[in-house]
Amino acid sequence: MGQFHQIVGYRIEVEAVLRSFHDTREVAIAMAGNIKRRNKQAKVEIVCEASGKRAQMLEDGRIA
Repeated sequence: MGQFHQIVGYRIEVEAVLRSFHDTREVAIAMAGNIKRRNKQAKVEIVCEASGKRAQMLEDGRIA
């Protein structure tokens, strides 16, 4: 039997649909910013796989 590993990383959701997964927070934030620039009206969220915490990307590039 193999060992199960906890998934560590950050997923990006656009309108609650998984769009991307990244290992580091910095890369996830940069990618979410790029997605938000192309889809200004869409709800773009960064979700931490380890804790389940959600952060929403705002139009001006800040995280709420």
